[in-house]
Amino acid sequence: MQYLAIDPGKRTGWASFDEEGKSIEFGAIQGYDKFLDWLETQHPGLLIVEQYRNRGGLTNSFSDMPTSQHIGAIRRIAYKKKIPIIYQEPSPCLAIGLRFLGVYKTYQGKHVPDEISALAHGTYYLRKQGIQKV
Repeated sequence: MQYLAIDPGKRTGWASFDEEGKSIEFGAIQGYDKFLDWLETQHPGLLIVEQYRNRGGLTNSFSDMPTSQHIGAIRRIAYKKKIPIIYQEPSPCLAIGLRFLGVYKTYQGKHVPDEISALAHGTYYLRKQGIQKV
């Protein structure tokens, strides 16, 4: 079974892993529709998706919540293709995943690029499940 980790957003990061949890490739795709078109061509056995929650405040005031809509579209594609989804909170999964990758200090206090975030989320899940070996 292959795994696909996703960090959804306007620029969506993704990372694919083989059945043993080894990273195959990773990248990012700009634009919701372009990413969703790409996702429809993929055939993973499991999606690992970074969860997004509206935490209120001015940042999301009067927002149409595009990231939440994007996750909904990912969910629909997964449903139609019968692909299970594991949702992960951004924290602490991202920080621990970055530590597993050995790049935590590189991004400490900085924005983590979307493709690195996806790679970290996938690594975190696969290590915690004992699929990926150290």
